[in-house]
Amino acid sequence: MSSLLKKIPFVVSLVRFIRGLFGITTEKLSRDFYLAQRDSLIKIYLAQHEVKKLHIGCQVNPIPGWLNVDLEPLDRSIVIMDATKPFCLGNDTFDYVFTEHMIEHIRFEEADYMLSECFRVLKKGGKIRISTPNLVFLMDLYSNPESEIHSRYIAFSNRFIPNKDIAGFPSVIVNNFFRDWGHQFIHDRQTLDFLLVKNGFRNVVFCEVGRSTSPELSGVETHGKLLTEELNVLESLVVEAEK
Repeated sequence: MSSLLKKIPFVVSLVRFIRGLFGITTEKLSRDFYLAQRDSLIKIYLAQHEVKKLHIGCQVNPIPGWLNVDLEPLDRSIVIMDATKPFCLGNDTFDYVFTEHMIEHIRFEEADYMLSECFRVLKKGGKIRISTPNLVFLMDLYSNPESEIHSRYIAFSNRFIPNKDIAGFPSVIVNNFFRDWGHQFIHDRQTLDFLLVKNGFRNVVFCEVGRSTSPELSGVETHGKLLTEELNVLESLVVEAEK
């Protein structure tokens, strides 16, 4: 019966009016749904996995065997979590934490807090792996735009520049990178090392995309699906550290 009612325009309009009257938006309903199932999903994951792995900001790329969390989940298997707020997770719980092309979407101070929470939920000896755009890559792109690989990156990036008269200008590509996709802060080795050490991490090591001394952290990056593996390697800075 309810499915039939949803097909009646008057009923649909009435429901929307009532929801609007009480501030019940589609976004709120979705958030409430994910919040309602959050604790049970976490409990089930922790019970079913001996090696516990937290994937922060999974977007459309949840990793099997990981507890995949995101601010705006796109799948019922994903746990809703705001990484700039206290994690809904216990102390010393996880063996691994991984986040890919997410930390650049939050402010420097928020990244600081997120890493303090990552440290808290990791077990002693647990590892974190962070992949994020590299500020040095943007500087190299600007100073040497005619290199073969930089030319390919600029050609790829042109599709995101509305004004085609200036698309391809290195300065435009760099400015767009800072301003688009919700980017807030582009890191380099110095800032990542500072934040990790500040929050108690040790043995900070910068890695290649897809490679790690820990099998659980090898081959976890998926950002290359968006812009090709070659350009992802060019763009990304990857670091690991231990609690």
